[in-house]
Amino acid sequence: MLLRLVIALGGMTFVATGVGVFLSDSCRSVTWGSGGSERAGNFTATCHDALVEGAMSQGAAGVLATVAGLLLIMMVSVPMFSSRVAEFVGR
Repeated sequence: MLLRLVIALGGMTFVATGVGVFLSDSCRSVTWGSGGSERAGNFTATCHDALVEGAMSQGAAGVLATVAGLLLIMMVSVPMFSSRVAEFVGR
């Protein structure tokens, strides 16, 4: 159960990042990177106000982050809800 909660929170942060990239006026290109330690790293999206070589466009980065977040949330919620529906139908 704790793992599901952590995965869902991670999915929500990806969705929030995607929405933030979409709504940012100063974000023309996005570079992805990682930081932190081996045990507790983080994944960051850095917005640039100019086109940077090797970076993604604002739209592509926003879509990628949002879709990744929604997939993580669905990965957690679909099995949970399907077992609840099967339990309800079996009554």
